[in-house]
Formats: sequence, structure tokens, C-alpha cells
Amino acid sequence: MLHKAEWLASIGFGLTIVPVDVRGIVDPADIEAAIRPETAVISVMYANNETGAIQPIEAISGIARRYGVPLHTDAVQAAGLLPLDVDVLGVDLLSLSAHKFYGPKGVGLLYIRRGTHLSWQQLGGGQESGRRGGTENVPLVVGMGAALALAERDRHDYSRECRELRDRLFAEISERVEGIALNGPPLEDGRLANNLNLTVDGVQGETVLLNLDMAGIAASAGSACTTGNSQPSHVLKAMDYSDERCRTSIRLTVGRCNDADQIEEASESLADAVLRIRQLA
Repeated sequence: MLHKAEWLASIGFGLTIVPVDVRGIVDPADIEAAIRPETAVISVMYANNETGAIQPIEAISGIARRYGVPLHTDAVQAAGLLPLDVDVLGVDLLSLSAHKFYGPKGVGLLYIRRGTHLSWQQLGGGQESGRRGGTENVPLVVGMGAALALAERDRHDYSRECRELRDRLFAEISERVEGIALNGPPLEDGRLANNLNLTVDGVQGETVLLNLDMAGIAASAGSACTTGNSQPSHVLKAMDYSDERCRTSIRLTVGRCNDADQIEEASESLADAVLRIRQLA
């Protein structure tokens, strides 16, 4: 959504980017202060893909309703971990991507509250009730629907299992590696249950990733959307982190296929990598 907003700004639309605090969470009061008479839409990520920060969507939606401004939330990271009841959240638009909740790749959805006006960018046939021209990929759509139903059914158990693994991973890394700091919200509040974003003092994140990759451990220095970008994470920069802290950060997430043995292996591999890098430095 950020890139789309920046593109709209480049062709003349007004754009206001509201700041976040050191946890990466926006203050609803700042959203309200940013609303102008001509504001067309508010868009807030439900949960951040790098830090796992969960935004106060319900509070923001109350403000949006008072001012009559449609609210969109990117809930891609939230499916299977957080509730998606659009009436409780109060959103007018909600977007999801199927692969994030173990559905097929290459398909997603946009929920649109009845009465919300949209101008369609992709024109042509009358598919999707005139909303988007082009033939629907029915097998992927059906697969996405089935996966989302399963993700919601198992959401509480899945969140609990992820939280247990994530907390164990953080504890074991902290025990093995000196100079570890958590980026974003605390583990116990305001953060996705599967997310761990860490700063490893004095060690470049990309260097750690190369070592982890050779050990068969998948991790990231940012989001999948910014792969190949050598610039410091704009997410961490928005939280007022220094360039050095951004560049020494890595992101680890756990999921359905992980178990306690893999947590042990990942923490050992990370500790070995950091020790080796520090010795070379």
C-alpha cells in the first residue's frame, strides 16, 4: 500500500504518512489529526510483516467512521493469527494473501464493505460484478477459501503454538548470544505470536543471513517485499532506529511446520554464526 500511496502522490494526490512510536505502533490521535476535509481513504496495516506490531484498528475505525472516511487495512500478516471479523474491526476494505495462511500462492482477496465506492483500475469484461476484468482462477479461489476457513478454525491453537516456539527461540538465542535486543513491541503484548525481530550488536544482518542459509536456516533482514534492497529497513527507520541498528537486525518467524528440535537447531546455528563473524571482525 505504501508504494501505491507514493505513486498516487507522484501524480498529484495529497499524502500524509502518520508516524509510529518506538514499538512501531501508530497513535489513533495522530490519525485523527491527519484527517482533512478532502481525505479519501485511511490505510493502516493490521500487523506489520517485519516487526509483528499490531495496530489499534478498532480505535482507528471509530475515528474514520466519525469523519466519514473509508478505512482500509492490509491484514495479510494477520490471517490465522488475529481475528478478522470486519464488523468488529470496523473496516471498509481488508486485503489478504492466501499463501500467508497456507493457501495457494498467487491469489488473494479484497473485502469491500457494501456501499464503499471504488474506481476500478483494471477494466475490460464484466467479471467480479464489473469490479475487475479478467477470467477468475477458480481453483485458486476455492483453495484460498478452504485454507482461510481452516486457518480461522485453528487460529487459537496455532497462535498458542507459535507463541511457545517463538518465546523459546528468543530465550535460547538470548542465552547463547551477547548483545541481543528485541525490535518492536514486547513479546507479551502488541506483537504477532510468530514474529521475532532482533538486533545482533556489531554484526551485519546480511552476513548473519548468509551463514544461516549455509546451515539450512531460513531468515530475513527485512520483508519479502524488499528483497534485494540494500537500504536500511524503512519500517525500523520509522521507529527512529539508527542505520546501524537497522543493518544489524534480522527477522525470524515460526510456523506450522516448526518444532522444538528446529528451535534448538536455529538458536545454535545463529550463535555459531555470530561467534564466527565476531571473531573474523
